[in-house]
Amino acid sequence: MAIRTAREYCQSIQKMKRKAYLGGKRIENLLENPTIKTIAEANAKVYELAEIPEYRDIMTATSHLIGERVSRALQIFQNTGDLVKRMEMALLTSQKLGTCNYRCPGCDALNALASVTWEIDKEKGTEYYQRFLNYVKFAQANDLVVSGAMTDTKGDRSKRPLEQDPDAYVHIVERTSEGIVVSGAKEHQSGAIIADETVVLPGLVCRKGEEDYAVAFAFTGGADGVSYISQYTPFTAEREAEENIWYLGNPYYGQRETCLIIFDKVFIPWDRVFMCGETEYTQRCIARFAKIHV
Repeated sequence: MAIRTAREYCQSIQKMKRKAYLGGKRIENLLENPTIKTIAEANAKVYELAEIPEYRDIMTATSHLIGERVSRALQIFQNTGDLVKRMEMALLTSQKLGTCNYRCPGCDALNALASVTWEIDKEKGTEYYQRFLNYVKFAQANDLVVSGAMTDTKGDRSKRPLEQDPDAYVHIVERTSEGIVVSGAKEHQSGAIIADETVVLPGLVCRKGEEDYAVAFAFTGGADGVSYISQYTPFTAEREAEENIWYLGNPYYGQRETCLIIFDKVFIPWDRVFMCGETEYTQRCIARFAKIHV
């Protein structure tokens, strides 16, 4: 299965388990929450658009890795034409949703890592690129919603990570033979609360001595030690109070919903680690993400 239907995606949400909070309350059922449901509706619409023949060339592409049609949000760009289609996908989904499509950060994180992991391997003899390719094949074959996480909470921005609370940035707290253990937090995470997977990139250009902060990895949503705190705004309160959603500005898809992801000693196996201490590559990773993120 390379392309899921909107119905299959919605059925998968029923199985999701998350340690998630909104307005100080634990969210027990993601689809029953009126705010979180808007993210699901938006994601489902993206899957639906891929099923419509006239949008197929925009919303999907043939993967050079698995040889099947895959969501363009999971494609690793091969030429300038792919970049143009990526822009067309962003435009189309914005027109149809009137809000975020929630797939862009993951798409751009994957494409930033594609080149950076290759360069690290070539220059340092590591194995990140093959791990990365295996991960992309897995995501493509199962047509997963992959979110991208870059923005750390930062704390006191006048200070470097080692000069303040270490958890202001996601960082490695332990290295083992099986993998790494990370702590910290990422904020402003668009739709990550119901993403199947999240790819984490370094959130700052690291210097020598900050190797623990030069880390990139992927984790499955709801992993042990991961908590989600969804934003709570006047729009959230309005959606909770309104019985008839048609009185709201964007009834189905709402506004762009984000969350804070907290990592409390989360274990990441080595096969999902794509950067681990290579400080000199953090700048190019961040820059490449930013250049294609729309």
